[in-house]
Amino acid sequence: MDKFTFLDNIKPIENNYTLIKQNQSDFKIKYVINSHVDYMEEALAFMLPYAKAEIPKEDILVVLGGGDSNQSFIHDGVEFQIVNYNAWDFHSFIFITENPDKFKDYEYVFYMHDTCCPYRGFYDASYNIKKGKNAYALSDAMSSNIGLYKLSYLMNQSIVNFEKLKNVSGPTGTAHEDCLLRGEGKANSYNKRKSIYERGVGDKLFHLGNNRKSDTVSSFKPNIFRPWPSNIGNNLPKFIGQYLTYKDVYHTGNYRRVIYWKNLNLAKFKSNPQLGGYGGR
Repeated sequence: MDKFTFLDNIKPIENNYTLIKQNQSDFKIKYVINSHVDYMEEALAFMLPYAKAEIPKEDILVVLGGGDSNQSFIHDGVEFQIVNYNAWDFHSFIFITENPDKFKDYEYVFYMHDTCCPYRGFYDASYNIKKGKNAYALSDAMSSNIGLYKLSYLMNQSIVNFEKLKNVSGPTGTAHEDCLLRGEGKANSYNKRKSIYERGVGDKLFHLGNNRKSDTVSSFKPNIFRPWPSNIGNNLPKFIGQYLTYKDVYHTGNYRRVIYWKNLNLAKFKSNPQLGGYGGR
């Protein structure tokens, strides 16, 4: 049985669950989903079942920009807040800072888009932080404004004037990409944390796209239907970029880039950047 002696050197994998459970007992995170009344249906119908299965419903808030008036309601235990302005990525931040009493029981908010999807394990992974930091980006590369923010930081920051972003024209989210996460947020990004089970798993991973034989022509990436090369060889990075990063996730005929942050088990379905924001639905 000498060939099995290697088993004696296998050690249990260390994990961060002790820290995570301690954090969950010390403070609470509010999970704020940013959406818009005109573009909410496909995205929320896709992601809310996952969010409600993973996150306590009372800790979820959906903020919908572009409403005729300010109003709120609760559906299936989840609170929805409609606001009468649109600030692209930032109408949720505006609502948070204008309504601090609604967040008095929370120390942090985790902001995400309605085009995100939190898969199993996300809730625990979101608490995998060192308490006291002002912000945690998804990664030290791209974060699309998505991440964890300390409420006191949002209330007191002077980086961006939220009030001036109400009803501005143009893709405000893109123009202010990650502005609240630069510096400390990027330095403390989740991809730099030891994940629940291992270190160095990477900041993002692309999922496979749809079946090219059965799908209709993509309005996003015309070359996606070119025949798969018979010999990939040294062209693997190019092959992955062309074939494995886009999916018609909402079945609307519009392909989206699928990004997956493994350290959080969180996916993002990014619209066509050439159309920008909601226009890229």
